[in-house]
Amino acid sequence: MPDEIRPPGWVLDGARRLSPPEFGAEFMRHWTAVRHGLVKLECWQVYQEPETRSWQAYQRGDFAAVGGLLEEEAESDQSIYDAAVKNETPFVRVRLVRFPLTDYVTFEMWNYVVRARRGETIEIAVVPDDDPRPLPNHTYFDFLLFDDTAALVHDYGLDGLQTGGWVTTAPPVLRRLAETAARTRETAVPLAAFLTGHGLAFPPPPMG
Repeated sequence: MPDEIRPPGWVLDGARRLSPPEFGAEFMRHWTAVRHGLVKLECWQVYQEPETRSWQAYQRGDFAAVGGLLEEEAESDQSIYDAAVKNETPFVRVRLVRFPLTDYVTFEMWNYVVRARRGETIEIAVVPDDDPRPLPNHTYFDFLLFDDTAALVHDYGLDGLQTGGWVTTAPPVLRRLAETAARTRETAVPLAAFLTGHGLAFPPPPMG
């Protein structure tokens, strides 16, 4: 199991290792050069985010604070969304989920509602019940694909805490990642349709 949830060897062959600050710098470098768009694939069902205040509030059950904190956190990325709209280079997040949804994924849906309003395109793909593989796995793992020129692969270790990642520009790797993203999007639905179809609303309606 530990090896299965790590990025596969083929995607790291020839890739350059990045620290967390380097990962952020590489993101901005490639995002500013995007010509057609960015696709982000997310697969972990629980991420470790000890410094994310909105997640901390959600875990405490302080739903009254969550919405405002999510807006504050999204504001720090507004320049990215503004560029996506201005340059007509979509920022597409494709989220794989498995039922029953974890608390973290449910919280993420609220975050997605906030970010979709700001210009992000978000699609949800449900993993079939008869697929026994863990998420992530060697087919579906977290990455960012910038056109057909570069990709960033996240390193979340074995527990979902990001410790950096890798950057690759190898054409065979980029083609396989593009195929993975396209295959996932074939079964994905827009965020709004997913929420409506599963009776989810954010902010959550008052209890009682």
